[in-house]
Amino acid sequence: MSQLTLDSKRVARVLSSMIYSIALHPSEARLLVAVGGRAGQIGLWDVLGETDLSVQVFQPHCGAVNCLSVCEYDQTKLYSTSHDGTVRRADLHRLIFDDVSTFINTSVRLVCMSDSKQDLLRVGGAEQDSGASNPLAT
Repeated sequence: MSQLTLDSKRVARVLSSMIYSIALHPSEARLLVAVGGRAGQIGLWDVLGETDLSVQVFQPHCGAVNCLSVCEYDQTKLYSTSHDGTVRRADLHRLIFDDVSTFINTSVRLVCMSDSKQDLLRVGGAEQDSGASNPLAT
């Protein structure tokens, strides 16, 4: 541990707000970090990138992003859950976000699970909040 150093070229302010979640992409070709923010933003940082596009920020949620997860069998997909009650799936190649929470049955406490044949993600338990527009992913 004493041999570790911090390279000032590899420091970036990915989001302007507090970070609530983080995920490291499992790629061996590049070092990609995803962070979820307090105001619903998701920032993608290509740590070894040399261009101005090494940090990109998106606004797929309107509440804090409390969980990020790269799909185990399709690493071009990044899932996010938020305090706004939604689950989103990002396509990391096209840089677009889809709402996948509409596919979830609201009567199920365990939202969904990951398996190699389904495009789903284990999110965990869900709280039933009658005030939320989508009371699943809290």
